[in-house]
Amino acid sequence: MTVPGLSQVSQNLVVTWSHKLVSVFVTFFITGIATRALGLETMGLWVIAMSVAAYMQVLDLGVASALPRILPRLKAAGDDAAVARSVSVAIIITTVFGALGLLVSPGVAWFVSGAYDASMYSQETLFWLIFAALIISALVVPFRLGFGLLATGHRFDIYFAIEIVGLFLKFAAVFIVLHWLGGGIIAYGITVSLIPLMSSATQTVSGLRVIRPKLSKPLRWHRQEAATMLSSCGAALLMTLAGTLHIQGGNLIAANAGAKAAALVGYPMMLIINAMSFSGSLGAFLTPIASGLKGAAEEDRLSRITVSTVRGSFAIAILIGVVLLVSGRLLLQLWLGDEVTISEDLDQMNIYLQVLLIGGTLLIPSLVAKGMLMSTGWHWHVAIVDFTGAAIGLSISVLAMTFFGLDIFVWVLGITMALRGLLGVSWLAARECRLSYWSYVRQTMFTPLVAGAIAWITANVASVICGGWDDILQVIFKLSMVSVIWFAVLWIFILEEDFRVRLVGAIKSKIENIL
Repeated sequence: MTVPGLSQVSQNLVVTWSHKLVSVFVTFFITGIATRALGLETMGLWVIAMSVAAYMQVLDLGVASALPRILPRLKAAGDDAAVARSVSVAIIITTVFGALGLLVSPGVAWFVSGAYDASMYSQETLFWLIFAALIISALVVPFRLGFGLLATGHRFDIYFAIEIVGLFLKFAAVFIVLHWLGGGIIAYGITVSLIPLMSSATQTVSGLRVIRPKLSKPLRWHRQEAATMLSSCGAALLMTLAGTLHIQGGNLIAANAGAKAAALVGYPMMLIINAMSFSGSLGAFLTPIASGLKGAAEEDRLSRITVSTVRGSFAIAILIGVVLLVSGRLLLQLWLGDEVTISEDLDQMNIYLQVLLIGGTLLIPSLVAKGMLMSTGWHWHVAIVDFTGAAIGLSISVLAMTFFGLDIFVWVLGITMALRGLLGVSWLAARECRLSYWSYVRQTMFTPLVAGAIAWITANVASVICGGWDDILQVIFKLSMVSVIWFAVLWIFILEEDFRVRLVGAIKSKIENIL
């Protein structure tokens, strides 16, 4: 079966979104506690450190994402020896490049910390923060294989269970370090970095137990498996670098205006990325479906499912965007607290949140389309187009920061993110779907944008009705109105008729079983 049923899709969504929901809540609780304890400017130093450490992701060379494409085929063929050789090569590659990351960490930390005009105290603190973040990120590199191994064995339950336990451990550890032990920013940075290292190590050990490769001692290098591995992961590596280059690079550019500026830009970006991950995750479900349909030469069906998935994910992204627009300042205030973050900072952060939402929302169609293109032979095209767009976007942003300052830079960053979503990858997806670019855009994006516009107008009308109410009641009322309008538009104009019929049938069946 190339297309899973409604029940399987629903189960996958529930598992994935449950994990993301826990991740979002715990992440924001942790950063909220830290900001209240340490201050926005000090946390800006951590934003810089994490932005630098994010580039360590490229040191696994995309091997972790290549394993689920290589190992299942070998296991299906019963070639246990080839499975063991591939896992051995993967461990060697990631261990060697992780060790390389350890070697370059002091130099990178010294160079980056010296590049910013900070006080001696802040500069020294920034050095140790970056150094600690880089060291721990380098140690994580070999353990990134855990996801690939567990995905090969279809044990996403183990992966998500370990992730969720790690998130709660991180929350408890941060609370103890900051409030009971009175630790500072370096103690906070080490704490929030070590827990993911422990989780990744546990996932890798669990993955090895699931796959049970018969590894030789010591591990051996196998040229043929290495060539297969590296040829499969190059495009994924380039796309990882593209995302890191544009988003994390934007945080590093903003830091030229000071540590607080890094936080003022980095916090809204963090909020947007976490919120949009719900709709962007639909691309992962599209990958195996597209692979099966392409293999079965069902191009027309592939086109219809791709268009429907992109349109549905963009509709969710639009709703999330409108919700953030309506509740942005109150959400930031509840998250970071008035006692640390002054009103002017909240106002500026809210403006940056609204501007960056342009890019974050319009990136979603291309993120989902990548899930289809990566499994239908377009992986190198996608990687090159995405990397080129990210490099151009970052270059224009650098010029904006240099000549016009932070406010214009944020506008340029948001617009270049939007253009990445609207142009390159979307153009490739239109070709694969055998549609003209404008027809593809009209079918995937036009209706969700109209739904978003109607929801936004509804929110503004609701503002007039509840003008004298308490801030929290105003937001609740406006979000209720927006949700009702958006779901009505979704049901009538976005969901296809056969899907509505199947969904209603499934709901009726569940109710009958309960009764």
